[in-house]
Parts: sequence; C-alpha cells; structure tokens
Amino acid sequence: MSASALPGLSPHCRIRLKDFGLKTVGQIAALPRTALVARFGTEGDRLYTYAHGSDPDSASSNLEDTVTDTSPGMNPDGSIEVALTLAHDVNDEKTLRSETRLLVDRLVDMLRQRRLACDAMTVVLTYADGRLVRRSLKWKEPTGAYIDLAARAEETLLGLYQRRVALKRIQLKVPRPRSESLQAGLFDDNSLLKQRALGEAITRIRKKNNFGVIFTASHTHNSK
Repeated sequence: MSASALPGLSPHCRIRLKDFGLKTVGQIAALPRTALVARFGTEGDRLYTYAHGSDPDSASSNLEDTVTDTSPGMNPDGSIEVALTLAHDVNDEKTLRSETRLLVDRLVDMLRQRRLACDAMTVVLTYADGRLVRRSLKWKEPTGAYIDLAARAEETLLGLYQRRVALKRIQLKVPRPRSESLQAGLFDDNSLLKQRALGEAITRIRKKNNFGVIFTASHTHNSK
C-alpha cells in the first residue's frame, strides 16, 4: 500500500516521507517507533501506529534518558541510564533487538559527549505482568564502542527474555562511567580506529542538531 493512503497526515509530513524515500506503508512499518518520532515529531508516532494497523490516538511511546553528572574534572561516580517504555507490550524478537540497538546508540552518544566509557552495564527487562529480570555485564577495559556494547546488550536481551510474556520496558544502565582514554591503544587496528573516528563525527553532528538526525542501518535490520 502506498504511504500516501495514510490518513490524517500534514502536508509537511507527506513531503518528509518523500524526502526520506518512504513510499510504502511496509517501509514505514519496518522502522522503529523511536526513529520515526525523532524524524517526524508527534506525527512519527501516528505514522508508526497507522502502519501497524493501530489507532494513533490510543498509543504512545516514551524514550527516556537520565544522567547523573559530577562536577567537571572529577571522576564520575554517578550513573548513566537509558530506557524505553514500549507503547504496546512487545514479544516480537526483531523489534526488541532493533529497539535495544537504538538504546545502546543513545547510551553511547551520551558517553561520547561526556568523554566517558563503561566497563560495566546492567540490562533490565520489565515484563507486561510487572516482573523484572536483570543481568550485569563487564568488560576488561572501559569501552564506548557502539559495536561492542550493542552486541553484548543484544545477546543479553535474548538470553534474559525466556518467558512467553511480552515486554513492557527495556533499560540499560552504566553504574560508574569511567574517563575515556583519548589515545589510540597499542593494539588498536585500522577498523577500530575508523569506528572511533566515525563515532566522534556522528556525535559532533548530533550535538549541533539533535540525536535523531542520524540513525544507523542496524536499527532497521535484524543484523549486527
């Protein structure tokens, strides 16, 4: 079905759909709700719910991020947390993996902007019936690399999600962020250096505009 068939959208939103090459309802449905909201504002939520056959006036989503900062120049002893409360209880693995990667991207962006890294992270899942499960991850060396954090977070989500009950909320928390080393490691290969340079470039663009100005392809595909 053509995206032009979706009702109740403003002329500006329809122009933006063409700008992004979103011609069909199926293309819109393949995108995470948070990505659409970031690009289209409140109409992004309408796009998502319409594309999935729901009433846009009965659904909402909430991407939360909270940061506890310490004084500049001091080693941080607070926490950084990102959480996504799903508008509908979800048990679709592809959707959950995509939303987890988006959360990691948000977390990494927050770490980069503060020149921090993490050597530990906690993944917390809240089921629709209120039950919580969590698992803590550790790294030998502090890292802020999206690929590493996303792979571990996604693997952990799939390991934790063992019940036949839909999920309501996904939360990632770094309890004690560490100061990031700005020097290249002795054994860092070209791939890692390129990844770091790309990450810093993305952060600069987002800092000047907003987080939603750039999304990686991994948010919309079932791949790492």
